[in-house]
Amino acid sequence: MRVVYEVTFRVKPIEAIHLTYLPRPVDELTQEEVDHLLDTSEGLVAWTVGRTVVFQQRQRVAEPGILGSLQAAVRRGLWNYGEAHTAHLIDQFLTNKHLHDAAEQGLFDVTRFLYSTLHLFGGITMLGPDKTIDYRGTPASARYAFTFWAFPRAKWLESLRAYLDFADEYFKATGFRCNMPCGAYRVRRDTSGILSYTHDQETFSIDPIHASTNDAAWHEFLRRFNEFAYQRNGIPLLNQSPFVERKHMEAAYGQRWLEFSEWVRKSDPSGRMLNEFFAGLLSEKTAETARYGA
Repeated sequence: MRVVYEVTFRVKPIEAIHLTYLPRPVDELTQEEVDHLLDTSEGLVAWTVGRTVVFQQRQRVAEPGILGSLQAAVRRGLWNYGEAHTAHLIDQFLTNKHLHDAAEQGLFDVTRFLYSTLHLFGGITMLGPDKTIDYRGTPASARYAFTFWAFPRAKWLESLRAYLDFADEYFKATGFRCNMPCGAYRVRRDTSGILSYTHDQETFSIDPIHASTNDAAWHEFLRRFNEFAYQRNGIPLLNQSPFVERKHMEAAYGQRWLEFSEWVRKSDPSGRMLNEFFAGLLSEKTAETARYGA
């Protein structure tokens, strides 16, 4: 245990940001277009609804404008109480499958229309801190959950198309589908941490999001998605990828996971600081034997 006795904070001015929204049919999109968007955006998030992907680009601007606070408040309201709450209501009260699926599809159509409207009017502008969503006051009926797997930037579009096919097939087989847009976050390369999921290259994630009223069905989907992502060389994030397994970590992090597992065992030989879940994730192989193929 160490004592922190000095902390230095760097203070920077609050910046205004402008968010634009570009809808593109997934099946018409090219990797060149994705690369161009990644290279020309200060920040990039993609929201996929059906087979339409909406690229949310972020750029710094001088001022938020007179409508900045209003636009930020509307955005916070939608994330806090809008789509997830509606998805919950559909799942809870529409028990007839045909009515349920039709209403859910209607919600997807409304979401696509909203993104198209944002694109038509040039996006929204706000102060940077106003982009943060505070979920502490969000009621249970408007909460949602998600998972996170990162994919190599050059393989993201291919992986997204495969995921959408997987999700469609899973829906036909089981009747379950995620009821909110699928997110995707661009993450730049970072070699500073042994468990950085961008240690080897820049990544773009695929993040299924769901407002669950049936956790058993959602959790089973997560396990199946984990297997899908594992087969396509995805990289899980320990605190954001539920039901991750040892084989996922070994495949994604390779030698670094073996070295980390050894370090944990040497630092905590009795396992006092390990719970059952994390103990099960640690590799049984050693870095030395893996290095020489033993």
